[in-house]
Amino acid sequence: IRFDDGDSEEYIKQEFIKFEESNEKKGNIFNWKGLEIENGRVTSIAWARTGFNGFIPPEIGQLDALKSLRICDTALTGSIPKEIGNLKELTRLDLDEQKLTGSIPAEIENCKHLKEIHLEKNELSGPIPPALGNCDKIESLFLNDNKLDGEIPTSLGNLKHVQEIHLQNNNLSGDIPAELSNCERLSKIYLQENKEMSDNVPESVDTLPNLTLINLPT
Repeated sequence: IRFDDGDSEEYIKQEFIKFEESNEKKGNIFNWKGLEIENGRVTSIAWARTGFNGFIPPEIGQLDALKSLRICDTALTGSIPKEIGNLKELTRLDLDEQKLTGSIPAEIENCKHLKEIHLEKNELSGPIPPALGNCDKIESLFLNDNKLDGEIPTSLGNLKHVQEIHLQNNNLSGDIPAELSNCERLSKIYLQENKEMSDNVPESVDTLPNLTLINLPT
């Protein structure tokens, strides 16, 4: 399958049908592993270590009932389309261990229900978008092992529910923002392998009540 063209639910259903036929599989598409459909709408995609390649099409934004998008450890290339911001019901975005390039689209701020973001182990570049701070329900943020640069945006201090922030092994610079002291549930911060970052921890961050681990820039 090439996940690189077509549109909305019907396209995904047809691609799964072709995949099933090519592998001589039996069964109803609505029961096929990795795809959840409720009332005719795709609500969850979970594909890991599959034979998928190609890129994420902008038509992904038409799946506006999607709550969980997990495409992990496959062979996707290209960028994350800005249409990802149309997925306003999304609670989990997991595109880790791909070959994705380009920047993290600022339109992600429209996904107000996001709780988990996993974009680690790609080749994403550019700054962390300040707009990410508008996704204030985030509990886990994994952006590690990319090529992100610039400073950590102070807007991440808006993430009142965040418990883990993974930013290690990037090209980040500047200071650890004191605004992270607003993240009272934060327990773990990973910042190592960012050679241009200061290792000075603001006292207000260091004394966060739930903070148990902070790996400093090296």
